[in-house]
Amino acid sequence: MAVYAAIGLAEKNNQFIVPVFQKILNKKGKMHIQNGCILSHDHPAEPVYLNYYCQLKREELKSDSDLKQLDSLLLFMPASSELILTTALRNRTYSDGLKKQIAKQAFENHRTPALLYLNSWHKKEYSDPIQEELFKLIKNDSIDGGHKRKYLSMLLSFNNIENKKAVLNYIKKDSLWKEDGQIRSQLENNGITSEDYN
Repeated sequence: MAVYAAIGLAEKNNQFIVPVFQKILNKKGKMHIQNGCILSHDHPAEPVYLNYYCQLKREELKSDSDLKQLDSLLLFMPASSELILTTALRNRTYSDGLKKQIAKQAFENHRTPALLYLNSWHKKEYSDPIQEELFKLIKNDSIDGGHKRKYLSMLLSFNNIENKKAVLNYIKKDSLWKEDGQIRSQLENNGITSEDYN
């Protein structure tokens, strides 16, 4: 009930969105949410954030001061929802001060959306820790094959021959990548030929 009241209050007067969101963001656990005919169990902050986010025009996403504050709050929450963290990191490129917090999310809290942000915007600066995290992701058995191929492709995009042994160990165990032409060509850029893995 508090979440729907918070949404109503924020819709009526935007000055309450930041304090209300901050209070709800600190709540632990998930709640039953119904959006039309879609049922889910999400963090209570998700509907508040997404409702505000969806009210903004596309051109406002990068400049809205309240959304910037909501996004900053998310970056300092070690266990914020994947959905809203991903959305926040899509909104804009962040300052150096917040970039350090994003790196903390990626490398200390192992948050994939933060890792993907750094790979897109600060790949050279964080090259070694990004590669380490990508290795952890492709070795994680709970991640589906499609995502593993995406992470393997990102890892191979570094063209780091020093990764050859670890990449070979992985691809010998997992044959799903063989169907992906992009990965096969990236392997060659990393000094891995078909003789190495056949």
